[in-house]
Amino acid sequence: MVHAQDLGGQPLTFTWKQNDAVVKPTSPDSTYSVRYTQPHGTAFKVVCIFTTTASLSDSAVWSFTVTGVQQQLPIPTEYGLDQNYPNPFNPTTTISFSLPKESPVTFEIYNMLGVKIRTLMAGDTKSAGVHSVTWDGKNDAGVIMPSGVYLYRVHAGSFLSSKKMTLLK
Repeated sequence: MVHAQDLGGQPLTFTWKQNDAVVKPTSPDSTYSVRYTQPHGTAFKVVCIFTTTASLSDSAVWSFTVTGVQQQLPIPTEYGLDQNYPNPFNPTTTISFSLPKESPVTFEIYNMLGVKIRTLMAGDTKSAGVHSVTWDGKNDAGVIMPSGVYLYRVHAGSFLSSKKMTLLK
């Protein structure tokens, strides 16, 4: 809502424009409300023109870009490693993990012989919260791995955990 008044006490009228198109014609009502559902990155300019009975006018301008609202999740109270999703997978899978405090994180993928085939994080410092990594089924050299069962392991602070996942071609 815009609050404006004529210093001489004369009534004002209000005209609302969005991206230079009139969206609410001239009226004594100073309110304009809209819910923006356009894609993220859409730019808008909203203008309120207030005019006196003597045809003197001024305006207020708001320029903004539509962005997503990020929901603030609670900070986890303990370390955790979730099962990958989807499982089995082809060609990619996502793995989530929880940190109750900022920690350096190492995240690695192993074959069933215990040979490390991919490092997704190497001591990267991550903030407290829930994080995720994506594995594309490739080793560190970029070679696509064959179908099979693989282990993923996260090491964060004193926390160490691993789980199995299945890559199917």
